[in-house]
Amino acid sequence: MREFVVNGVSLDLRSKNLNLISPKLWLTYPNLLTIDLSENPSITKIPEEFGNILHLKQLRLAGCGLTQLPLSFL
Repeated sequence: MREFVVNGVSLDLRSKNLNLISPKLWLTYPNLLTIDLSENPSITKIPEEFGNILHLKQLRLAGCGLTQLPLSFL
């Protein structure tokens, strides 16, 4: 995963054929500003724990199979 993190603040996982995202991601990278999960159509759920990423400014989800966002994002 480390090779996809840029300067410790951006995580680029677009078009990686991902099926799910670990809810523990925020523990490893608590200072993320941008997460790009675009073009991963098998991702249908974002973990509630993503709401714990306090400095998150952008969550890119274009082309994902999401039908709703976690309540922690509202």
